[in-house]
Amino acid sequence: MVFVDPVKDVVISKDGRSKLFEDPKGLEFPWPTKVKNIADGIMSIGRNSIPVVIAFCEEADESEQTNIKDALDKANQKCLDEATENGRALDEGDFDFMIATKIDNDANLLRRIMYLPVLSSTEQVGRRLEQTSCKLVLLDEQHGEYYESGVGDSSIAALENLMAGFLDGSLPPKNTRQE
Repeated sequence: MVFVDPVKDVVISKDGRSKLFEDPKGLEFPWPTKVKNIADGIMSIGRNSIPVVIAFCEEADESEQTNIKDALDKANQKCLDEATENGRALDEGDFDFMIATKIDNDANLLRRIMYLPVLSSTEQVGRRLEQTSCKLVLLDEQHGEYYESGVGDSSIAALENLMAGFLDGSLPPKNTRQE
C-alpha cells in the first residue's frame, strides 16, 4: 500500500500497511518522518533496518537538549529532502533519528545494546556527569554494529561527521553482539 501527498506530489510511504498498523486511527497522518523522543516509547528502533542516530541526553539541561533536538531536526530534514530529490519515499531516508531526554527503561535498553553505561534516576538526581551529558551514537541494527561520536561532543559538526563517517566507512564499528 503506497501513500502519496497529492499537494506536494511526493510519496509519503511505500509501506502504508506498517504506517496503518502503527497508527490505526490515522491521528499522525501524513506520518511525517520526525525525530522520535525515546521517552514516548520505541516500537522499533529503525524502520526497515535503516540506521538510527541516537542522542543520549538524559543528563543534559533543557537548553542543551533543545539545541541537540534542533540539530537532529535539521539533519532529519536534510535526509528527507535528499530522499525526495532521489525519487524515494519520505520514509526512505538514509537515517532515522532519536533523542533520549530522560532516564527510562527504553533509553537504558538501547544503552545496554551498545554497552554504554546504564543510568539510574535515583543515583543520578541532580548530578551531571560531564562525560555522559550527551552522547551521539549511530546504531546499525541490521548489521549488529554501532558507531560513537567523541565523548561529550554533540555539536552539529559531530552529528554530520558521525553520519558521513558511517556512510563512507571511515568510522570503526563496534559490535552489539557478544562474541
